[in-house]
Amino acid sequence: MFNFTKLFWHNSKPQTGKLLGANLINLVIILLLFSIALLPIQLIMNMWLMYMFTGQGNMVSIVLATLGSVLLILLVYLFVVFPLYTGSTRSYRNTLLSNKSMTLKDFFASFKGRIWRKAVLIALFTILVLFITQLINFFLISGISKVAELIIQNAGISSADQSTMMVVQTVITVITGLVTSIFTWLAVIYITNSATSLVHDPDSKVKVHLKNAWLSMRNKNKTFLKFFISIIVLNFIIILLYGPIYTWIQLGLSGISQNVASIVTVVLNIVFFIIRYLIFFVIIGTIVQYFLNHGEKDQHLHQIK
Repeated sequence: MFNFTKLFWHNSKPQTGKLLGANLINLVIILLLFSIALLPIQLIMNMWLMYMFTGQGNMVSIVLATLGSVLLILLVYLFVVFPLYTGSTRSYRNTLLSNKSMTLKDFFASFKGRIWRKAVLIALFTILVLFITQLINFFLISGISKVAELIIQNAGISSADQSTMMVVQTVITVITGLVTSIFTWLAVIYITNSATSLVHDPDSKVKVHLKNAWLSMRNKNKTFLKFFISIIVLNFIIILLYGPIYTWIQLGLSGISQNVASIVTVVLNIVFFIIRYLIFFVIIGTIVQYFLNHGEKDQHLHQIK
């Protein structure tokens, strides 16, 4: 099941540490860019709330501000974030190929001429993929919530029974996270494949990269299912960490002083972030390895025709 994860770990040596650190810096840059782009959202939400509850403000101005904020986020993703993500896949690719070596320039190589234009066009298509994925997950979450409500009502579980209700809510959270992760990671695999195809063969047309991303998931080696299950299993660790484990730890901290609890919470968040990053690092590396191998289990890395 974890053949390609093991293969990634083997082929990334001795540059694993360098790859790990460089991608962490790239992730921080991406998060900072998104944070800056999202700054106006809180202000716009306050404007909408004030307009709905007090009638103050100009409707046209609020709508224009909302559209402007959405456009800003999209532009940041299209022209900066996705090219940086292709830089991450390039760093993985150059680490895994025996005749290549990773450098910090890999992360910014997509901001050049034609490859940048192609990255923007691919990013435009990935927005559609992400939108469809979020739409599917929205309906799944709504459906699971309704089913859970019916089960709770039929089982006669009362909100007064806090311990039982907490267990039920934890189970529902885990199930919801697991189900939605299936479609989320299918989307991430496709997006990562398209980015890897771009950096692996930058001279090909955009439609070729989009096709390669799909063909990698439908190769004739019949290894995708096991590979995909391994991704879901690794992600399930994160679901457990940020679901029941984090919740139960927070409940355990309720009995100690607030100052100590605050310090423990900060340390806990840092530890959980590191664990989450390490798991995501391995998952993305596994996806890139799978793409480069065309789903074959051996260590030979084929060139995309």
